[in-house]
Amino acid sequence: MPGREQARHHQLVQALRGEYGHLRISGLHEIGRGMDARVYRADSPELGPVAIRMPHDRWVTSGNEPQLDTRRQLRQDYRLSRHLRDCGVPVPEVFILHADDAGTDFTIAQYIEADGSELPASELGRLIRAVHDIPVPGLDLVCMDPSGDLDEVLSARIGQRLENLTAGAVPGLDLPDLRAALAADPAPARRCLLHMDLRPDNILARSSRPAAILDWGNALAGDPALDLARTAEYGALTPDALAAYGDPGTFTMTPQTPRQVIYRLDTAVMLSHVFLGGAPDPARARHYIDRTRNLCRALQ
Repeated sequence: MPGREQARHHQLVQALRGEYGHLRISGLHEIGRGMDARVYRADSPELGPVAIRMPHDRWVTSGNEPQLDTRRQLRQDYRLSRHLRDCGVPVPEVFILHADDAGTDFTIAQYIEADGSELPASELGRLIRAVHDIPVPGLDLVCMDPSGDLDEVLSARIGQRLENLTAGAVPGLDLPDLRAALAADPAPARRCLLHMDLRPDNILARSSRPAAILDWGNALAGDPALDLARTAEYGALTPDALAAYGDPGTFTMTPQTPRQVIYRLDTAVMLSHVFLGGAPDPARARHYIDRTRNLCRALQ
């Protein structure tokens, strides 16, 4: 374990033994690692099996995020979990949010075991619809602009990510006028909570039914077609899933309008950076860079 990781792990162990010693947490071991955080499994006689999520650092910088505050993400997971559970959406209960001046930030949540069964397309479609049907919570979402304008969020973050891409691995990329394209193709009035990362890795299944939806750190509020576009761009949204979802509004499996192209571009440029840097994969990076280039050309 490298020095920085070892120090973070030690901070976590000390906090669990000290401030949370009454929970008698034992058997701590790492079960997952993402670009922003590590996840541990442990047991507590008081809480049962738990999952502990600890960011690698308070601030994370990448081609996608100039400066991501992971503490705000943890706080969002904590608050959203209560809203979602109250609305009947299957999510783990987050018991504890810990943050201190030393940057020892983590959450302690219910651990939910999957059984390895595959979630049918129809179940995925109904699950996405269930998310979109719940009331939008009155929270300041980490990825939302303070104005709450989703088009502003998209034009700003896609534009910045495209500029980062052209300054690095993909010089000469044509940069479309995103604000003008969105303004000329108004969004529908319907405003929903959007998970923005609905793919098999973030959905735990038991007996081929959804047991829990994980990782709400990318959540937005706005046009449900954006969430559908992201899942489709991942390759996880099939015609059967869309049929189970019901009326998709303006969404189509093949983008037909500038807005739909921009919704797909939001995912393609994000994944280009992921596979170039955060989780290096040359083949996938080439795929999503080509996809980004083609979507940009479609907007010219």
